[in-house]
Amino acid sequence: MSRLAIVLALALGALPSVAVAGGKDRPSMVDTINRARDKHGAPALRHNAALSRSAKRYARHLLRTGNFGHAGRIRADGRFTHLGELLARHRGRKPRRSRTVRGWLHSPWHRPVLLGNQFRLVGVGRVKGRRRTIWVVHVGAR
Repeated sequence: MSRLAIVLALALGALPSVAVAGGKDRPSMVDTINRARDKHGAPALRHNAALSRSAKRYARHLLRTGNFGHAGRIRADGRFTHLGELLARHRGRKPRRSRTVRGWLHSPWHRPVLLGNQFRLVGVGRVKGRRRTIWVVHVGAR
């Protein structure tokens, strides 16, 4: 496959959500979440662009305002029957995907959202500040 075809396929979502950097495959947060869901018997989630937009928008808002907490309402485009949100922040600029997902699995509030069978779609937002990283994951069902 030509380099242009790979770039177009990634842009259009035709390939699995794996980022390639420096020739090494690096799993995405969606992959990390789906491995955890599989390990616990929950079906895999599919990436959803509307949920990613809302997650990225909210992650930027949290970093910009210096606040950290759930909003009263998840503002996602599209018609979703169920929505859920996972938030995490940690020191440093490295992604720490596995550590973040393990934290959600050990949280009595986040675990049901992470493993919820009612959810089928996922969007991820990550922002890096000077000394911290913020993750926002929005999950949904239609």
